This record gives sequence, structure tokens and C-alpha cells, in this order.
Amino acid sequence: LMLNAPEPLIGTLFESRPDVLSAGVLAAFSMLYFFMLCIAYDASAVGGLFVPAMMIGASAGRCFAVLLRDIYRGNTISRA
Repeated sequence: LMLNAPEPLIGTLFESRPDVLSAGVLAAFSMLYFFMLCIAYDASAVGGLFVPAMMIGASAGRCFAVLLRDIYRGNTISRA
């Protein structure tokens, strides 16, 4: 995940198959990318914050979806 360009990786996080990445990998990637974004922001380096923020949100959202899928796998929701 870390070696890919940010823009195509966001598309991959939104569109890829659900079994490609585990929740642990996505959580570690989100936290690592967040800390790298904090360091880059504090260094006053030229660069945007929008795409990295989108990447953090996409990976954290995907992690949340994978966790919910694993928790509720096999459970059916019945309508009352």
C-alpha cells in the first residue's frame, strides 16, 4: 500500500474486492499515513493535505466496513 501513488490507491480502496485487504493491514496503514501526514504538515513542506486526508478517510472507512462485515457475517436482518 505504501509504495503506490495516492490517487490510484484511493480508487483501489473504494472499488476493490472486499477480501483483498484485512482490517489489521488497513488500520496499520491508516495510522502510519496519519503520522506521516502530521510530520509533513509540521515540516512546512510544499504539498497538499487533501489527497492524504482522502487516503486516510478511505482506508479507515474500508477498515470499519471490513470489521462490520466480519462481525455480522452470517447474521441476517429480519424485517419486523
